[in-house]
Amino acid sequence: MRWGLEAQMNAVCSQPDKINYRSWETGKPHGHTDLYNVRDRFGAPYWQVFRPAYHKILLQAALRSGAELRKGCEIIDYIPEDGVVALADGTKIQGDLVIAADGIKSIARKAMGIDTEPNETGDTCFRVVIPAEKLLADPDLAELSTRPGFEQWLGPDHHIIG
Repeated sequence: MRWGLEAQMNAVCSQPDKINYRSWETGKPHGHTDLYNVRDRFGAPYWQVFRPAYHKILLQAALRSGAELRKGCEIIDYIPEDGVVALADGTKIQGDLVIAADGIKSIARKAMGIDTEPNETGDTCFRVVIPAEKLLADPDLAELSTRPGFEQWLGPDHHIIG
């Protein structure tokens, strides 16, 4: 909202009205979470988005605002108190803001004094993206594309979100 990206996000996102929890065996809903008042509660919509589309919007916004993009760099250290990122080639980059989206094995987390390790849950999630036209062509699946919802098929040790 504050970054002025709402129109771009609305163009590539759905705004589900609820999260449906479905049986992995039958596909029938077993429960749901209402999302109808998310904007009122949190000041922003609940967007369901294909991650590469989201990354593209964020990258374009960063480039428009003057950010420099460097590819193929390995970060070996973060120095939070100085706003510095150290690269494997010896380069040190300083900025007003460092966004450390370095994943589950984050070295940024350790640099900030947070000493936690990932915890294996034994549950696996598969994310599924199916083009709407394929869903619409199947009478049993068409509703998944005509009514915005966040669907989760829950099974033992695995689940699918779509």
